[in-house]
Amino acid sequence: MKVIADGLLETLTSAVVRFKKAEIEGRDLEFIFFKCPFCDMTFARSDTRNDHELTHTGVKNYKCQFCDMTFTKQQTKQKHELTHTGHQ
Repeated sequence: MKVIADGLLETLTSAVVRFKKAEIEGRDLEFIFFKCPFCDMTFARSDTRNDHELTHTGVKNYKCQFCDMTFTKQQTKQKHELTHTGHQ
């Protein structure tokens, strides 16, 4: 749970820093977030936006070693593979 809390704190801190910097520089605050080029969603972090973009492009670079299923994220693939080994 601490990892999730730390990640959330890092995300919020990053967003606040970008917001304040843009505010001080007089920039349009709309552009401090990372917008998906395929839909209207915006994200506080570019890596989260990049992960989201995969839902639009259909790119699935991670293939299960036990079956033909493919995944956009390695973590999802690894969790799926546990279903084959019985270690869910």
